Amino acid sequence: MAGIATTDAVGTRRRTWKCEVRRWVGRNKSAQFRDFGLRGNRENPCRNCADLFRPTLSVFLLLLAVPAFAGPLDELALDRWAKLREVERYQLQIADRYYRQQNWKAALAEYEKFVTLYERSEGAPHAQLKWALCQVQLRQANTAIKDGFQSVIDYWPDSPDAVLARYFIGRTYKDMGQIDKAKKAYEGLLQDHLQHPVAAYSLGDLVDIAQTEKDFQARAEYWKKLTFEVKRNAVTDQPCRQAARQYAQWCFAEGVFEEGAKALATTHTGPELFAQVTTYAAPALAQLAAEVTTRPKSERMAAEAAAWLRQQGPPAGSTPEQKEFLRKTLLAVADLYAAALQDAQTASVYDEIVRRVNAMHAVAAERGA
Repeated sequence: MAGIATTDAVGTRRRTWKCEVRRWVGRNKSAQFRDFGLRGNRENPCRNCADLFRPTLSVFLLLLAVPAFAGPLDELALDRWAKLREVERYQLQIADRYYRQQNWKAALAEYEKFVTLYERSEGAPHAQLKWALCQVQLRQANTAIKDGFQSVIDYWPDSPDAVLARYFIGRTYKDMGQIDKAKKAYEGLLQDHLQHPVAAYSLGDLVDIAQTEKDFQARAEYWKKLTFEVKRNAVTDQPCRQAARQYAQWCFAEGVFEEGAKALATTHTGPELFAQVTTYAAPALAQLAAEVTTRPKSERMAAEAAAWLRQQGPPAGSTPEQKEFLRKTLLAVADLYAAALQDAQTASVYDEIVRRVNAMHAVAAERGA
């Protein structure tokens, strides 16, 4: 018998339970798995569900190492653009046109002209920032940092561009391979401006550095900051949501269920949260259960996950919707126990499903009579 190793008697009983549940659910058993984003087996719906949760370690770690994000930080905000005089707008448009065309030398000259002519303009720190970005493209990284980004910080410390300049200093050092300087720049920025949208980009770059250095604990800490501490808005929502899922995966892989569930709760609610927790916890349980040394973690986390799922579901089913939700809850609990290779608990949950199904049928028959 494929799947969880068990005695013939238990295996026969389990197939009987599954068949009884299948007759109640309907012919297409794979639908129950789709409710949670899992794979079904249309040909063999009684297939042991633990088989579904045995990803290789490399695949699981690949999920954890999904790259962070990127986005434009070099655009002048509309409210600041409105403060420019007509001649300033004209000069900036010329520079921006060359910048978009990737004619870095011409753009560099035009941004420099803007700063020279309109040093006190609202657009001056922005032009200096773009000048430095042109220097980066021209492979003059040190000039970009010392004469470009640092000048923005020194001459216009209260400008929104000063915070961006701090980020680009870290990013430029990172691209140069000077990782210690990059980390110092990022961490200084996070200490002063954790609630600024650019903090999400800094943390994303720090995640990349930690991944390269195989510092998985640091990577998890950066994911945690993105999940719980960075203020979410239109700019940061996507990277924060992605970090929440990655942090939850890491927590589940370490056997820390409660923290992983909290992380997912910052991003998902209701049935979607239920599905996400089930989907991410199951592969982690299977991975932990596959090794003798980590099997106790798997058993403990399976119990915590099962209790959490039951808490989310209804205590009893009175309406058709509640009955369906209860059915999904119990099937998810059985799947997680199966992933953790806990035969007795899996069998007990299937017994409970059959018992509740029969009770529901009896109540329906009485009402029909």
